[in-house]
Amino acid sequence: MTTDEIVDHNFGALLYGLHATAVLYMGLDGKTKPNLELARENIAIITTLKNKTHGNLATAETTLINEIISDLQMKYAQVSDATTAENKLEDNDGEA
Repeated sequence: MTTDEIVDHNFGALLYGLHATAVLYMGLDGKTKPNLELARENIAIITTLKNKTHGNLATAETTLINEIISDLQMKYAQVSDATTAENKLEDNDGEA
């Protein structure tokens, strides 16, 4: 196994921690009310980390950070769409 196939434990833990926090901010734990601004900030932090470490990551680390960003962006879009639809329903109920 080469070093390009290994994710540094601390780097992986950092990414997974930021991922978990963003998921919580999106309310995907079923207990937390979504805070999309904080979720977006966590995604931005991970993206900044990717940009600042460009060229200094092992292949496995680059793959991991790309997958985490992609996963969070998809989840964010789904939650954002659902929240917008929910708000429209509430607005319509208030007008009736």
